[in-house]
Order: sequence, then structure tokens, then C-alpha cells
Amino acid sequence: MLEGSFATFLPPEKIAARKTWRNPWKRSYNKQRNAYWEAYDDLCAKVKQRAQYDKGRRLLDLIDMHIFLFFSRFGKSIHDEMSILAPIYQCCQIRYSTFLKLEKLYLGPEKLSSETRQSLSKDSISPILTEPHLYALDRRIIKVLKEIYTCIEDGKRIDEVIIDR
Repeated sequence: MLEGSFATFLPPEKIAARKTWRNPWKRSYNKQRNAYWEAYDDLCAKVKQRAQYDKGRRLLDLIDMHIFLFFSRFGKSIHDEMSILAPIYQCCQIRYSTFLKLEKLYLGPEKLSSETRQSLSKDSISPILTEPHLYALDRRIIKVLKEIYTCIEDGKRIDEVIIDR
């Protein structure tokens, strides 16, 4: 099963009504004022009290989305924007299936860089990513896993951090 968001392909709201929610970890893009999550570490506790995040899968979906964004920041292969992972290190949660996939891509036999290279080689405008960008994927997997292990080392129970539902 592949999960994702395809909001750009949705019809106009007058044709298909829908609810939208602002990402709690949205950046402020204001040099004089930080977003709440950039200044305080208690945002996750506040988010979990909101009706749209207090049950169901929405928070874990949001965390998955941030992991994907962390991997797909290809502007600079040598810089990993750790603030993208704020929902992980502030909530200390990850979906079990996401964790297993990341662990598998870390341990192998195939690394994410290899699988991505192989997949993109079939594209007519290959190579799409440079080797440094592909290696950045493997480095970023380690950083995501490190955030999860830090949560556990800081005293959280594994079943509180790695959510299997």
C-alpha cells in the first residue's frame, strides 16, 4: 500500500467540499518572530488535545509527511534541515510500518540510495539526482532513526514511541 497526499489534484472546493487543517509545525518565514514550535517544545502535547489529532491516524500521517519532506529536500545534499523532523523529536512517535521500512532501508540488503538510483535510472531524463543527493538519503535515514532511538533513550517506552495500530 502506498500512502500520500495529492491535494493538487483535487477538484475545486465548490465541486468537492473538504476540510483543511493547518500544519501545526508550519514555518513562520518571519525573521523577527519564530513559529511556536521553534520556540517551545510542548507543541505536540497541545496538538494531541485538538479534535483532529486526538484520535485516529492524522498525527502519524503528519509525521510520515515530515519524514518524506526531510528526505526530499534536495536543494543542498550536504545540509540536512533537522527542524523538518520537529514532529518526531517533539512527539516522539512514529508509525510501526514506517519505522520498519526505515530500519530495512538502513540495514539493507538494499539502501534507499540504491533503490532510488535503480528506480530513477528508468526515467527518460536520467540521471535525475546526483550521487551526493542519493547518498544524502542514506544519511537522512540514520538521522531519523537516531531521533527515534533518542526518544527511547530518554525514557519513553518503545510502545509509546513506535505506534502499531
